Amino acid sequence: LDQSGNIVGYGTIRLVTKNRLSPAPFYADNIEVAEVLLKDLLEMVPNWQSYTSFGFLYPECNKDPLT
Repeated sequence: LDQSGNIVGYGTIRLVTKNRLSPAPFYADNIEVAEVLLKDLLEMVPNWQSYTSFGFLYPECNKDPLT
């Protein structure tokens, strides 16, 4: 939250196949928010360095949601 109480970022982190971590969904208004949010998420995972990999999943953008 920013100083006015507005949401400026949110995210979760989850275990996916083959002992990998993935932050998804993940949203931040700017790079500073993203850094703090990602740091906080990783600190919630015990021994996060022991996982095989960590990566974002980027699905394709749905440009026309009605088709």
